[in-house]
Formats: sequence, structure tokens, C-alpha cells
Amino acid sequence: MITDISKITLENINDFMEKPYQRQLKDKKQKLLLLLKEKEYVTSKDIREKIYNGRDVKRQTIGQLIRRLRDEGYKIQTIAKVGYKLRERR
Repeated sequence: MITDISKITLENINDFMEKPYQRQLKDKKQKLLLLLKEKEYVTSKDIREKIYNGRDVKRQTIGQLIRRLRDEGYKIQTIAKVGYKLRERR
């Protein structure tokens, strides 16, 4: 990551901008995995409280986080009005 702002150019601005976001996303995915491993079922409320510090986030945001884990090979079952359950890793 670039620490000296004077070295930022149009070619490397994305490197400067993407790193903190990627780190935050990785932290959220790791927290969600731990939560899924600890509990039999994880509700959207659990995710809001533990990962988003109680902030009111949209269902779409939670769905995107779940989808990213599924894309990495985790099998996560969605059970209507119950929550999410980690089944296994492919």
C-alpha cells in the first residue's frame, strides 16, 4: 500500500483505494464464517449485530456477503424465516 500521498498517480490510484476495502471485506467474511461455525443457524439479526456492529443494513448487503462466501466454495443453506446454516465446504 502506498503511504506517501505524493507518489499517487492515475496508474496506481486503484491500489491506494482498494486495499482498505478489501481488508474490511476479508474481515467481514472471516467473522461471518466464525459465526456460522459457532451457531447452528445464524439470523440476519445476528449478522447485523456481530459483523455490522448493530447498524441497520439492507438484506441485499447481507446477501452479497453470503454470496461471496458461496463463490469461495462454502455451502451455505438459506432457510426462510430461520437463517443461514453452513453445510460444508466443497
